[in-house]
Amino acid sequence: MRVLVAFATFLTLSGVVAGQDFAVRGSDGSWYTASSKTSTVEKRSADLATLYWAREAALGEIRSLRATPDGGVAMLTAGAFRSVSLGTWDGAGESRLQLNFLMNSPRMAVDGEGDILIAGDSLRLLRLNRRGVLVKESATGAVPVSSLGGMELGPNGRLYLAGSTNGLMSASPGAYQTEARAGLCQAGGKIPAYRRCESGWVGSFDANSFEQLALSYLGGADENWLTGLAIDRSGNPLVVGRAEPRLFDREPFPRTETAAAPFPRTLRGEVMTISRMSPELDRLIDSTWLVGSLSARAVGVELDESDRVIVTGSTVSPDFPGTRDWTTVCGPLGTSRFGFGLRLDRSLSQVEGVVLLGEVLAPRLIDFGTRAICVLNSGSFSSSREIATGQLVTLIGGPFRESDTLEVRGVQAPVLYRSESQINFVVPRGAGTGSDLALTLSGRIVRRMDISGTRPTWIYNLLEIAPSAGFLRSSINARRPDGTLNERANRFVPGEEIRAYATGIDLNQSLSLLDFNDRNEFGAVTASYVPGSFDSVVEFRFENRGVPALIIVNGRVESSAGSLWVVQ
Repeated sequence: MRVLVAFATFLTLSGVVAGQDFAVRGSDGSWYTASSKTSTVEKRSADLATLYWAREAALGEIRSLRATPDGGVAMLTAGAFRSVSLGTWDGAGESRLQLNFLMNSPRMAVDGEGDILIAGDSLRLLRLNRRGVLVKESATGAVPVSSLGGMELGPNGRLYLAGSTNGLMSASPGAYQTEARAGLCQAGGKIPAYRRCESGWVGSFDANSFEQLALSYLGGADENWLTGLAIDRSGNPLVVGRAEPRLFDREPFPRTETAAAPFPRTLRGEVMTISRMSPELDRLIDSTWLVGSLSARAVGVELDESDRVIVTGSTVSPDFPGTRDWTTVCGPLGTSRFGFGLRLDRSLSQVEGVVLLGEVLAPRLIDFGTRAICVLNSGSFSSSREIATGQLVTLIGGPFRESDTLEVRGVQAPVLYRSESQINFVVPRGAGTGSDLALTLSGRIVRRMDISGTRPTWIYNLLEIAPSAGFLRSSINARRPDGTLNERANRFVPGEEIRAYATGIDLNQSLSLLDFNDRNEFGAVTASYVPGSFDSVVEFRFENRGVPALIIVNGRVESSAGSLWVVQ
């Protein structure tokens, strides 16, 4: 036996590649999560409410995160110039193994004995025991593997791999696709040149001897990439990825008769692909592709407790995935690429739910039962996660019910506006401040927030979503005693009473309003807490005297989210 030594010192990256965040269940039901952005791995309770420990990990893009049989976790990261780092931690967060070596496109799996299997470098396969001793190595030669999209252990000692290639691989005689269907693609550069387009492939190997058992191409027209792999309860491999068709008269990817129908493309671009194959890779059981009016790509795939398929990816389509009963409420906007989580039934025949996210998150952490798609810090113009106590926040998703309650640290949050798809609420001061606080909707965690200290903030009247724009519209924050809003078509007259609302106000401290233009104090103002708002929302009353904008000063702190604008 040989010990796998560090072939090269791990290189510190000037900019960490922002890869997909990963999550995996521990043997005790807890969650292990890891992030390429922060280069950390952490352990949380089963409901994600408690952080047990967090440890710094090697810089780089996370390629695999796996629970180990002893209650710990193993993580594989890839850095610059083929540098790879393997780290393992036990259930208490103690480091057990740290190795650095060189490899392209690494992927990892952990078997029931705790051995670590790693694949990369043209199907170079390694088996290490939990101490890092190399016990098996196999290189299949110069196999033209462009990338590895997934590595999973199946039943009966099978090891499955999936990826893409622009060369010729040794497919099995009885495979579903024995030849690559991709054609020629134009290569970059000033002089016109062509290369073989990328083709997807899936292979199975004996997990002990690394002998190839079966290998099949999997693709449609033009270029295909496979980026995610999972194994269902029957031992069937599921693969996801993307296909890039260049012509509309060709099917971009194989689709079985009962699979969910794709949404018609109106522009050229990538489509996300989902397929289930037989264990012997000789048959396509279920397969389809999905896209909105623009492009979409799948990144990863997982199976939930009911064997339903959860796919994560990214899209620029505002109508993705084109299901008629779904309304996009949180983006994406313009050409910005947003992450999504999509759930299909076990036979891939129906899209059961979609969540549009600001970034691609770990598949298993997407909770479709929360009914919350996104949480906006809507009381200020800040786009950060930090929210002040007393701050107005908007929860979007639904369908919401009249009986739904919101709590932070067990303190109920006052709801200022409620509809089937939107709830505007205030973070109560009674919840205190701190990081990583859980916001719950009717007892279910929907978001973790960092809550800062109180600052005065005018509350704008947040209306329903503008479907074409994909984000909140805000009206001018002033109203009459009967509740009607002050707008351009509904102007105040001189001497009329104005009411306006703000959060983050402490009436035990000095309070004044300033004229936005000359900074002089605006007199004759009354202020009182709104009943039921947990001392978080203050109503101001004053007479219209032609001042268009007002600034709050509470103690020595000015309002942080702009001014109150009044249409005269």
